[in-house]
Amino acid sequence: MAALSRDDLIERKEAVRAEIAQTRRELARARQAEAGAPERDRRKHARRVEELEARLEILMAEEHGLRLKIDRAD
Repeated sequence: MAALSRDDLIERKEAVRAEIAQTRRELARARQAEAGAPERDRRKHARRVEELEARLEILMAEEHGLRLKIDRAD
């Protein structure tokens, strides 16, 4: 696979940032749902919160890596 150009890296970083923002909104909604859920449904909501937190970590790590690559591309 060919290395991405600086412009491509920047474009991907912006896409990742948008995904981070969307995931944060989803996570906030999931946490509210978990807090307001009856006891029998909390485990399902807690799993969703954990999934979103893991996704957010992955996206943030990708964004960090992209920032480093962009800096090196200068």
